[in-house]
Amino acid sequence: MKEPDGSMDETIRIVPAIKRLSLRNIGVWKDLQVEFSDQINVITGENGTGKTTILDSILSRECELLASRYLDNNYGSIEIEFFETLSEIVLDEYPKDVNYQRYATGEKYLSDLKESIGRTSRGAGLLLDDFGSRLDMEKRGIAVSMLTESKCQVVCVVHQMLEDEFFGQTESARIFEAVIDPSSVTSQLFLRYDRKH
Repeated sequence: MKEPDGSMDETIRIVPAIKRLSLRNIGVWKDLQVEFSDQINVITGENGTGKTTILDSILSRECELLASRYLDNNYGSIEIEFFETLSEIVLDEYPKDVNYQRYATGEKYLSDLKESIGRTSRGAGLLLDDFGSRLDMEKRGIAVSMLTESKCQVVCVVHQMLEDEFFGQTESARIFEAVIDPSSVTSQLFLRYDRKH
């Protein structure tokens, strides 16, 4: 495991806010169509159901390594629609080559999350992978409060066991559950809750 070096956690990424995502033959997703809220979006599910593949697919737009990983066959496609047109978003506000620290925990993770929220601007969103697994219950509550008070879009992956603990307290969240179909070894995404203000 990489030692802390003062850099930010790589599981927190700033991206343009995403309205819709379409995946066809990407990882365990045969045909995924998802429409995100402009506020908090939670993707839950057991390990291996394709939760992180959704985030990686979003990031593949800016990362050739991820794009080649998911699009190395001629059958897959990733389509992304943003809330703002890209010409309206100041893209240099989205750090692409920050030296991130992979496994921040506790106060360091909260600090990185606060800094990332502070870096977001109009039309921006945060992608959070493995959100909260490195936080104790008190710090998870603080992190959820920070996210609900921010005005940026949030798309985060949470292990199914932690979903209720995190987002039972939010007034507005769209919560999806990724489930693998054992007969076809493909995943499906179900909208479980759509809480609005």
